[in-house]
This record gives sequence, C-alpha cells and structure tokens, in this order.
Amino acid sequence: MSERAENSGRGAHGRLGGTARVWLLTSGIAAAAAALYFGVVIDLAQPTGAASVPWWVFVAFFFAAEAHVVHFHFRREAHTFSISELGVALGLFCIAPWLLVVAHLSGALLALTLRRRQRTIKLAFNLSQFALSTCVALVTFQVLAGTAAAGDPRAWLAAFAAVVLSSLVGVVAVTVVISLAEGQSHLHEFPQVAAVATLGSIADTSIALLAVEFLRTQPLGLGLLVVPVAAVVLAFYAYSRQRARHEHLEFLYDSMRTTHGTRDIDVAVQEILRSARRMFRAEHAEIVLFTGAATDRAARCVSASGGEHGLIDTELSQQEQIALAVVVSNEQAVLLPKGRGPDDLDGLLEARGLKDGMLAALRNDSRVIGMLLVGDRAGDVSTFGPDDAKLLETFAGHASLLLENDQLEESLAALRELQEQLRHQAYHDALTGLPNRAQLAEQLAQALEAGRAGSAHALLFLDLDDFKTINDSLGHAIGDRLLGQVGDRIRAGLRPGDVPARLGGDEFAVVIRDALPGAAEEVAVRLVEALRAPFVLAGREFSVRCSVGIAVADSSTLTVDELLRRADVAMYSAKAAGKDRYSRYEAAMDDRVKHRHELGVALDGALDRCEISLRYQPIVRLEDGRAIILEALVRWRHPQHGFVEPNDFLPIAEASGLIIPLTRYVLRGACEAVSRLDGVLSGGEGESLCVSVNVSPTSLQSTSFVRDVTEVLGLAGLDASRLILEVTETGLMRDPVRTGHVLRALHRLGVQLALDDFGTGHSSLDRLRDFPVTMLKIAKPFVDRLADDPPEATFVEAILRLGEALGVKVVAEGIEHGRQVTILREMGCQLGQGFWFARPLEQAGVGAFLSGAVVPLRIGSRQPPRTRADDALDGAASAAE
Repeated sequence: MSERAENSGRGAHGRLGGTARVWLLTSGIAAAAAALYFGVVIDLAQPTGAASVPWWVFVAFFFAAEAHVVHFHFRREAHTFSISELGVALGLFCIAPWLLVVAHLSGALLALTLRRRQRTIKLAFNLSQFALSTCVALVTFQVLAGTAAAGDPRAWLAAFAAVVLSSLVGVVAVTVVISLAEGQSHLHEFPQVAAVATLGSIADTSIALLAVEFLRTQPLGLGLLVVPVAAVVLAFYAYSRQRARHEHLEFLYDSMRTTHGTRDIDVAVQEILRSARRMFRAEHAEIVLFTGAATDRAARCVSASGGEHGLIDTELSQQEQIALAVVVSNEQAVLLPKGRGPDDLDGLLEARGLKDGMLAALRNDSRVIGMLLVGDRAGDVSTFGPDDAKLLETFAGHASLLLENDQLEESLAALRELQEQLRHQAYHDALTGLPNRAQLAEQLAQALEAGRAGSAHALLFLDLDDFKTINDSLGHAIGDRLLGQVGDRIRAGLRPGDVPARLGGDEFAVVIRDALPGAAEEVAVRLVEALRAPFVLAGREFSVRCSVGIAVADSSTLTVDELLRRADVAMYSAKAAGKDRYSRYEAAMDDRVKHRHELGVALDGALDRCEISLRYQPIVRLEDGRAIILEALVRWRHPQHGFVEPNDFLPIAEASGLIIPLTRYVLRGACEAVSRLDGVLSGGEGESLCVSVNVSPTSLQSTSFVRDVTEVLGLAGLDASRLILEVTETGLMRDPVRTGHVLRALHRLGVQLALDDFGTGHSSLDRLRDFPVTMLKIAKPFVDRLADDPPEATFVEAILRLGEALGVKVVAEGIEHGRQVTILREMGCQLGQGFWFARPLEQAGVGAFLSGAVVPLRIGSRQPPRTRADDALDGAASAAE
C-alpha cells in the first residue's frame, strides 16, 4: 500500500487534481472487489482436509500485521509491506473464503484507524485494494487448486500463485495511485518494488503452508514457526534501513553534482531546496540567507507543493529572528516532530502552515550565513526523526560550501575564528561542552540584577551521588565519558533559555530564568528522573543518581558567591535526606550543615578514640523462637552530643570515604564476637550461629573488599558460611556488573548474601537471578501492615512466594506484635527479627540471651517499640559499666 500524501484540488490546466483522480481509482478498485466478492467469492467453499481457525484469530492477525509494518522508500514514493500475505495464505485453507475477506478488512480497518490514524482518502484506498487483492487470491487459488485437498502439492502451488498474484495486484494499485496523485509516471520503480513484494509473498506463503500442515498433523509444531516469521520481518526491516542509507548517499551526491557547476546563486538555491524536499519527502523547504551586516533583513527562497519563488530580499519577522538565534546556538539540527510539546519555534511553523519541521544553520568558515528549513513530512508514514536531523546537518554542510561565492579576507576570518575559539574555551567546559564556572558567574550576575528589578530566577546545584566510586574503581577515562553523557542529559532536560554549566568534577549547575513558582522544582524533578535511567559505557551498565539544591535569586542583596553557597547547602541537605532528590534552600539548613560538618570532623577520629561500638539484634526461627543469626549494628557515642543516630553519621561516612574503614571495623568485631559465642548457642546442638553485617555500596566497589573479608574470617577463625553480608537493592544496582563480580567472588569463599529492605528498591527479577542471593529481608513497612485491622499481607505474601521460587530464605524485619508473628507463621515465613524478640544487645547481653537468661516474650503480650531514649539510656548504662 502507498504511504504517500496526495495533492488535492485541480491542476493548472483544468484537469482533475490528484485527490480527485485517487478517489476515481479507489472507486474503481472497490467496484471490482465488490463484483468479485458477490459474484464469485461468496459461493466458494473451504478446501477439504485443513483445520479450521476461528474468524477472530484472523482479525487479530491482520490487525497486528497492519499495525506493525515495514516501509520502503523509492525517492518520494513510499511502499509499505507487512506480513498480511501470511494471513491470506493461511486463510486460503483454514477459513471460509467469504469470511477471510471480512476478517482481512476488519483487522486492517482497526489498525489503520486506531493505530496508524490514516486520513479518509488513504483509508478508503487501502481497504479497497486489500479487498481486491484478497478476492483475487481466493479466485486464483480455487481455479488452480480445484478439488485438491489441503495436503495436496497442487494446492500448495496454487497457494503460491494466488498470494504472489494478489501481492502484485497491490503493487500495481499503489504505483498507479502514486502516479495519478503526482501527475507523473512512477512505473520505472515497478520492477524493483514487484521483486521485493514477490520475495516477501513467497516467504510468507511458505511459512503459512507449514502452519497449515502443522495444524493438520501436529498443532504443537506451530511454535517452531516463531523464528521464521521473526526472521522474515527482521530481514525486511534490515533491507529497508540499508536501502534508506543508500538513497540518502545517492541524494547527496546527485544534489551536490547538480548545483556544483551552477554560477547563478538563485538557481543553485532553488535546486538545493528541491533536492531537500526529495531527500526528506517534505512538502516545504526554505533557505534564509543573510544579505550583509544587517541582522534584521535576509534573502529568502522557498520551494513548496503550492509553488516556488527565488531569492527575495525581506525583513526578518520576530519568529524568524528567534529561529535564527536557536539554530545559531545549536551545533546540531533542531528537530520539531509531530506530537512534540510546546516549543519556542512553533510560531515559525504555524506561520507557514507546517505540522513538523527541521532547521539547520548554514555556516562558512567563520560565521553563520543562513538557515535551512524543511517541513511537512509527506504522507502518514512518519514524522522527522533523529536520523533525518543528522542527514540535514550533512546536507546543510554541503549546501553551505556551494553557497559560499565570495571569500572574505582570510587573515581577518582566521583571527575572528581564533578569537571565537578562545572565547569559547574560556567560557565552556572542554569535557561536556557546557558553559563553565566563569560563564555561570556572568549568568548569575545577570540573574541577580534581574532579581533586584523584580524578575525571579533560580540556581540549581547538582552533584552526582557516589561518583567517586566509579572513578576510583573504573578509571578516569570511563568517568569522563560518563560525565559527558550526564552533561547531555542535563542539557536535554532544560527549558529554552535555561543555562546549564559544569562547575568541575561531578558538580553541575543550572540557571533557571523567569522562575515562576514551582518552575525550579519542576526542572529539578526532570533532571533527577533523567539521570535515573541507566548509562551504558564500554558495554557495561551504570546507575548514577544526583542530588539537587535549589536557591532563588530574590530581591535581596545576594552576591554570586552567596547564591552558590545557598544552592550548595540545599544540595547537601538533599544528600542527607537520602540522595536522589532535590531540596530547596531554607535558612535553617545552615545550622544543619554546620552540625553535619562538626560530625564529619569528629567521626574522622571516632574509631581511634574507641567511640564506635557494636550491638547485635537476633534473627530467630519463627517456628520455635530460637536465635540463629545475629545482625551487627554500629553505634556511635559522641563525647558531647551523646548517642548519634546511624542515619545521621553513616551518610557522612559514605560521602567522606570513612565507610570503608568503618565497615572493616564492624566485620572484624562481629566475626570475633560470634566466634567467642560458639559455646553458648541457642540454635540447637550442631547448629552454628551466623552473623550478618550491612555493607554499603561504596564498600562493595572497593578493590580490597574481598581481600578484607578473607583476612577478617581468617583472623577470627570463623567459617565463611557463617558470615552474611546484607546489601540494599539500590546498592546492588549502582554498578551491577562490578557488584556482580565482587559478590560472586564472596560466594565462592562461602559467604552468604542477604538483600536488605527488599521491596523498597528498584531491582528486577532478572537482575536478582544474576546475583548469588541466599536471603531476602522483607522491609519493615510491609511487615507493619500485618498489624492493621484487617491486616494487609499482599506484599509480604508476594515476597514469600518469590523467595520460595528462588529457593532462598526470607526474614521478616521489624516485628513488634504477636499478631504479626502468628500471621507470618501461617504464611510460611521461616525467620523473623524485631523488638518483639529482642532489642539490639551489647555483647554481654547477647551471651545471656543465647544462654537462656533472656528469652523472647510469649505470644499475646506486647513489647513497646524502641525509642531514641532507650538507646540513650542503654548508652549511658554501658558507659557506667
């Protein structure tokens, strides 16, 4: 079928226009199809010996086939191929002939209206030629096959002939309708299109005949046809892509050869525009050339379906000046496809009646000399895409060379070019191409001045979370490439007029102009979400997050440095709140940042001053309440501040790199403690007590982590199978490839792996199978819902079933009620942990607990939740001891 847009109206000499001619042809095809259907097809019988297939299966097949098609472009002519012939060939045997025509039209009608949204004239033509082609296939098959049964080779040959003939009927109809619509013959393309259609029909029919035989003898064998069908579709798709590349090169060569010898610039420009319209199958092409030093006047040349005109001196409209500013500031072509969101250049297209378009700058050695606009993609096949934009850049580059008639003074041009390069280097980051800190300072100064005049502007400060880990583990080359991609995503996520910059390292900033209430937050959310998508470098996938701080340039007497400081403070507040988010500056943040800084300084020597200690919370068997695992929990007693929450100091340790020696300390202390407790086990004779330790993403990325674990186990004399390392889903997915290597190395040592807070991260089941996980820990929020009335057990039950399917143990965290224990037992949960059984215990308390001096409370009683005061009191008691 054709995917060309037809011209409408009457021709120049009073003849019928393209649209009218197409309607006449469509009416003739529809009449022929109706005559065949009611005169012959409706009385035909289904061949004997074949299995019958329900009519709705064919409707669904034809819908899918016409919804997903392969396009072949022959110059401005576009043909669409699908695997509908496969359905026709199968229908020759497996459904009543009259019903096959109805099913084909029904499925195609749904696809062309709901999926491809074709216009009325194209819809009518396509349905008419579908009906005619299907009727031709049915009549041809009945004539050649006669009374042959489904398994008769004569019926097979008849099917091949019928499908090929019906396909050629479609090709003829498409070629004729294109010729009528454009008023010129396209028969020279017929042999090539017919050859492609014939090969496709033969392939489709072969697969269909196999399906008929499988349905007749062994229906289960239909599954074997999936690969051949996919291969046919992929082969057609690959061929269409390769042909498109060949056509592009041929167009470039022909258009440049045609215009190269032309001395008249007016003729050259018109030929360039005609070539652009043919190359991009566009209804409109336009060139705007600067006529001199003036910036408000230009020479314009247009080639469109409604007519052409040569270069005309004209005044640039405001829309055109905006468009020129946009293309000048973009090294790449500007893409404005159908279905886009609001854009500053919409007015330019609307003024010309264009639905979509592309713009590219025309440049000589020293400056921009004009702009090339291509618009209104012909037909319903598609709109302009990234490949078209890249091709337009190449085309514009060649066109610029052809339009350069007078050379300016080479020395002056070279000097200007050198000055521009130096300026660009002085104000742009070499790695990402973004503005640098110097240009950001100028932009901020302008924003602050505008803020004093009443305009609202904002500054976004972005810092990549844990980027140092990637740099240290994979090298600066990979890190630099990653930063380049981050810069691209930041640039793509901004509004027109917003200014991105790279400050250095993994720090970026964005100046938000005219920041209406909520505008800065919207941009921040968009950037955070953009960076969440995985990055792929050197065949590896990386997960990178960012924290964003927002500071508003209001009417106060802010300086550039103060605005940067405020945004920086807000960014650190976002990190402290859990990273991968944004935070807006508030005055109270200054006190929190000061406190955080003091904690960071104090934490640096906390290990040496013996301020860090360990506590242990038992993990018990829900069947009998016996403790079989101890989870090691780190605590910090600050000399002045007292007990410091882990959530307050662990992020500081993670950001500063202190988490690595801290993790080593916890591992050593936990393994030695469990080794000393071997004589007082509560898990039963012959059952060894295990210990679990939480491991941060930074520790997993450390090159010495596996060696550290091996050394600790050896010094403690502890078997590796008794050590469980707990990792969060987010930590697991930060760098899945490297993390997988580390965890598999630990697994080979015999160390177990637990996935902590399962259900709150973003891992997938496929990813989960890639890691040697031996235990899942259900996050406390899910367990809390079991205490509701009525209890909400959906998530817990789903995780338990997942653990059963994966063959891993499941631990329910945060149990505080006897009712939760009862429900978990009934659901088949094996292990539990929480204040219901025991609070975090010091080493002496662990020994008493395991020896029976301390026992879990009975079901039915209630143990109060633990508070900060409890931890503070325990800390004071330990200090007194």
